[in-house]
Amino acid sequence: MDWFVDPRAEGAPATMQAMLVEQLRRRALVPTDVDIAARLVGEALAPARDGPSLVRLDWEGPQPRLSVRRVEPAAADFGSPLADGVWAPDEGAEALGWASGPGAVSSPGGPVVDILLPVTRPAEVDIDLAPDPQPPSRAAGYAGSVLTVITGRLEEGATLAEAAAVAGATAAETAGRDWADSHGGRRPATAAEVAEAFVAFHNAAGSDFYLVSTSDRRAVLGNRRCPFGEGVAERHMLCRTTSALLGSLAARANGRAVVSLDEAIAHGDHRCRAVVDFDAEASRWNHAYSWPPAGPASHTEDHTTGGFRVSLSLRLPRDRLSVPLIRHLAASALSEVGAVPDEVHDVELAVAEAASNVIKHSERGDAYDVVVTIGPELVELRVIDIGRGFDSEAMEQMSAGPEDEGGRGVALMHALVDQARFVSAPERGTMVHLIKRLHFDDEAPARKLMLAALSQPRRAE
Repeated sequence: MDWFVDPRAEGAPATMQAMLVEQLRRRALVPTDVDIAARLVGEALAPARDGPSLVRLDWEGPQPRLSVRRVEPAAADFGSPLADGVWAPDEGAEALGWASGPGAVSSPGGPVVDILLPVTRPAEVDIDLAPDPQPPSRAAGYAGSVLTVITGRLEEGATLAEAAAVAGATAAETAGRDWADSHGGRRPATAAEVAEAFVAFHNAAGSDFYLVSTSDRRAVLGNRRCPFGEGVAERHMLCRTTSALLGSLAARANGRAVVSLDEAIAHGDHRCRAVVDFDAEASRWNHAYSWPPAGPASHTEDHTTGGFRVSLSLRLPRDRLSVPLIRHLAASALSEVGAVPDEVHDVELAVAEAASNVIKHSERGDAYDVVVTIGPELVELRVIDIGRGFDSEAMEQMSAGPEDEGGRGVALMHALVDQARFVSAPERGTMVHLIKRLHFDDEAPARKLMLAALSQPRRAE
């Protein structure tokens, strides 16, 4: 993310510091880290107090790199104003020759500050899925087509992230064909061509993407307007559609690619920034794509710590009297790690609903399994029928009885958690999979242990 700062406007450096801290706070895995980083941000902005400066916050890796360099006053006379004395360069810092990529800071002249800030962002989850075999008509427009695919996949039991990834892959098929139609039938083959195809397709849908820098193996893109409109704010899961569109196009061209989205309008940033790279290593902080698609990855592996993991695994009799026990144990574990009470209550209800529905709709059997896994960002709940399974569509039709602990149906589970899906296979059983992001009291003793483990280097498997 790039800004120009001109100290000739009173209070501009302080405004810039506040903007940087707010940007860190929106992304930070551990909110208290930002309080520590705020002091370093203030010190790093010292050049911006002496003259017009270009400020960059690069968060392609796990920690943000803050860089500041002085620029000639004339170079700071363009961009979109954000506040008095602070504005965003229209084409990003690369337009002034500032090299792109983690740690790649070039400075033709003037003092440079280049530091890593002690803030970690949440890990991403790879969801590399095949396109919908029956894409919707273009008559609904891009946003309408995306929502049609997402709605259909949610009805089939996919998570919102998975549904959004399918929608992006589906759109990529159309974007690739459109580009081929105007290039003699040849599909995009380089990162630059992938970026051109992506920009042409997305801008026709209402975006304002532009090419920042391109090469055969890497492309950086910016965007000033989201095709989903103002309603995208705080709905950053839709960014998975953008990532999958760009990543699927690139994977078709190269066999593999990674996409980083370190700025997003949906997160409250003033623009989007997308990087597609044919050669970068896949990490926990980008999205990896391959052709053919690799499928979804495990959420638990990415969101729990290697050194400290809270997990309950229960095998219980298929009896509704077992449901209060699940509620009590899940609530106790969450409270111990400092989850806020309102969210603990939501999880209690959600796991009770899942267990009650499995008990009511499964065929005869002796037991069912419940797995509760608490990571530094979220809790995952799996309720697994280990018998013959059941038709999960029946759960959509159920209503509560006066004697039921649960029984209020799938709608309530969707309301209580961030993601809910139902997977059923004949003779293999059924799994209800729920995911909820949590807020914590970082002073809770078990939470401190979790955060300490998170700061340790991750050991190779």
